[in-house]
Amino acid sequence: MRVRFLRELVTRSYNDGGIPKPLGDLYTTLFASPQITGALSGVGHLIIVPHGSLGALPFAALWDGHRGKFLVEEFTLRYLPAVALIRERSVGVPNIRTPMAIFAPLPDSLPGTRAEARAVGRLMAGAAMKVGRASSESGVRAGLASGRVIHIASHGTHNAQNPLFSRMTVGTNAGKSSIDDGRLEVHEILGLRTTSPLVFLSGCETALGSAGEGAFQEGSEEGSLAQAFLIAGAGSVIATLWKVDDAGAVRIAESFYRHLRTGVSVDDALTLSQREMISQTRGYTWAAYAVSEKGSRKSEPGVRKTESKVLTE
Repeated sequence: MRVRFLRELVTRSYNDGGIPKPLGDLYTTLFASPQITGALSGVGHLIIVPHGSLGALPFAALWDGHRGKFLVEEFTLRYLPAVALIRERSVGVPNIRTPMAIFAPLPDSLPGTRAEARAVGRLMAGAAMKVGRASSESGVRAGLASGRVIHIASHGTHNAQNPLFSRMTVGTNAGKSSIDDGRLEVHEILGLRTTSPLVFLSGCETALGSAGEGAFQEGSEEGSLAQAFLIAGAGSVIATLWKVDDAGAVRIAESFYRHLRTGVSVDDALTLSQREMISQTRGYTWAAYAVSEKGSRKSEPGVRKTESKVLTE
């Protein structure tokens, strides 16, 4: 119930620059014990394996009242689906020369997605831009199959009753079969195979699985679009925990790729972007974004390695 209440506050009520008290209360509950505080001394990168309702918690926004900082200002955060996947001190870094495809199928109803596609395209040289009718499910499938970096700026739909049917709209010109109807659903993604080093799902609730609704305390991240792409083979997935506004999505995507071009890891690039948004914008749109990874992996096309400190309990 505390997680649900906190989500309600940061997504709907607090746009006045104040810090909601539950952000500090949950920080104290999860991080402020002497044992944990000592273990985190000198740590810069924090790996989180959320369980149950914690899969819906925006860890980045937890407030350390003693230091006057959000958790994302103290640590670079990334998420793993299971503790068993923590095996190596390595983080994948997509090479900026890796071919990239940008999909924005709804530029009229979501005008910010057109601006987002253009902004990302300007930063990532050689990116294939598929906007409006040029964006299709078959195109996304082909991009995933070829191992491209994939950025989808579109409408995400979380299905609380059956997360396997949560989806992203990736096209408006439906083909003749269910595999090209313009809707990429979780159960379809689970049947795909990809070596894409990065999939960026710039849409609403794309990281939210069964933890978002229903028996909240028994939920998990399973069934989310982000989790499905990890199972399909994506190295890293950036997704959102709640509905994000059009303008905010443009700003964070542009900032993310600007930092990624400098050669930092995916989690570092998102962290730097979130820190920028904290100082430049009101509200908590920045906290909706999270990086999930499938864990350590052997060398893959377009992926370099950088050292990261891993904390396990």
